[in-house]
Amino acid sequence: MSESLLVKAYSIPHSLDIKDFVDNYMCLLNSVLDDLWRKIEWKRKGKRLIPLIRKDSAFKKELRDKHLREWIYSKHYVDSAIKQAYSVLNSWRRRYLKGKAGRRKPLLKRRFVRVKETLYSYREGVVKISIKPFQESISIDLKEAWFWDRIRGLELGELILKEDGLIITVRKKIELKVEKPVAWDVNLLTLDGYDGEKDYTIDLKDIYTIHRTYELKRRRIQNLPPKTAEKLLQKYRSRERKRVNDILHKIAKQLANRTNIFEDLHNFKERIAKTKSRSMNRQNSKWLPDSVC
Repeated sequence: MSESLLVKAYSIPHSLDIKDFVDNYMCLLNSVLDDLWRKIEWKRKGKRLIPLIRKDSAFKKELRDKHLREWIYSKHYVDSAIKQAYSVLNSWRRRYLKGKAGRRKPLLKRRFVRVKETLYSYREGVVKISIKPFQESISIDLKEAWFWDRIRGLELGELILKEDGLIITVRKKIELKVEKPVAWDVNLLTLDGYDGEKDYTIDLKDIYTIHRTYELKRRRIQNLPPKTAEKLLQKYRSRERKRVNDILHKIAKQLANRTNIFEDLHNFKERIAKTKSRSMNRQNSKWLPDSVC
């Protein structure tokens, strides 16, 4: 029996006036993102351009020193902005390599501040967040939140500060129990399992049918004018994702009462499914691992 770390998030509203602080943090974050974007090196691999994000220590120090010069708030928010900017770019790079994003700098749509553990104190249920060192801080009493009984005595992690609320993360060590283990093999149309005594089969044909249906829709849409096609593709992409996720959620509920062991499907396409056959690649794109992603 082993231990694992369970992380949960909870949200509590507030009415504090922190708009100026959030504005300045977003300006900092955008500036850091601009600097990182300008330093991306594009290398050709076959017919594709692969983005290489600069991550060496010297560059990170140079970046931190630059943005600290005119920063009037606690210094560790610069570290938070750099960490967040790297997270945004890494996410964009993964989507770009999957063909789900273009060569445009990602946009920051959500307004929030990442509060590292060095930027707040937590005593007797009250979170005190530093804004300006030794000058300005804000306090939020978690004992007034609906979830207080659930988090009492637990360790807090990183916080997300928004203009109208605070999202907290709590950590709890739990024991992992292996109960009625089943080994699963994921195929195109079925999920086949075996627990040492009994065989199990979960039908995945509905997922394959959904992908095939929307593939045919996309073929017809691509003959339309570009602007109309883009709107329709976006709409049907969302519908396809919601329908598939609904089925996957129902499957997950069936598997929730026991320990499930799956084969390693990480980078499945890159390792196995990439062929010169367009029809085979289309079929592999309907495979469950891609649906899960």
